[in-house]
Amino acid sequence: MQINDKFFYINIRDYLALGNDDKAGEPMLARVLSGFSCPKNQDVANFLKKNAVEFTKKSQSVTYPVFSVESKELLGYFTLALKPLSVRGETVSKTTKRKLLLLSFYRDNRFSQFDTRQTASDAEESHELVQLLRLL
Repeated sequence: MQINDKFFYINIRDYLALGNDDKAGEPMLARVLSGFSCPKNQDVANFLKKNAVEFTKKSQSVTYPVFSVESKELLGYFTLALKPLSVRGETVSKTTKRKLLLLSFYRDNRFSQFDTRQTASDAEESHELVQLLRLL
């Protein structure tokens, strides 16, 4: 998917769906990701190279490599977690609680709430899930 005239991103699930095709599947994805580096934070590069594919296969997250339209160079990536995050109120400060409750880590980036729903589980207590949307 093209973001604008300078960048585009690809869901790594698209690579994985092609199986072991050396020119377009998982082996190609491994080669593309292996060239990524992040000198300021090695953990960023390590996640992409060592965990992103497995986390996607396990449906824990999905990663989107971002490329230059002109050079096709891998510039970076973003990863979306697919599991809910539960934070116990007594383990964080009042300021952090307020920020989490207001969802300011999304609203500051132009996401809008469009729905909520409760989880249903016999093993755990129910949680409210907030669905957010941002149009690109």
